[in-house]
Amino acid sequence: MKDEQAGHRFFTAHCFAEAWRLISCPERTATEDEEMVLASLASLWHVQKLVDCNNKDLTERYWQLSTVFSLVGDVTRARRYGERSLDMSKSDDVPDINEAYAYAALARVEAVAGDERAFSKYRDKAIVFAKEKLTPYLSREFLADLETIKM
Repeated sequence: MKDEQAGHRFFTAHCFAEAWRLISCPERTATEDEEMVLASLASLWHVQKLVDCNNKDLTERYWQLSTVFSLVGDVTRARRYGERSLDMSKSDDVPDINEAYAYAALARVEAVAGDERAFSKYRDKAIVFAKEKLTPYLSREFLADLETIKM
């Protein structure tokens, strides 16, 4: 059991980091898009197998999956994982920054879907949330990230 848990811990972190590496690439091939999706899904699967899996870890995996599916144009899955991230981010044991990023993920989904009204709704919620709930430093960093999401 101990070795199995160590394996899950290693692979959830490794796959999460690999998905982020691919997310940050300005241009990806179709193969890299597929690797990005698979790495993010694998990270979620492995984190769910940890005996100490928690809402924060799940929220972050759902948020990453929403971002990944938005980047590959799969609006249905992106929205599903964005909504899961937002729902779970409201738990008491999840830092406020996760809720801000869940709103940002949903804004990205709606930008990809071409729904300007829904995009504005989630972007505006993210802005208000960041200004009201985050420290000035986190708010500035978050709002800079949010500005990269365009309709």
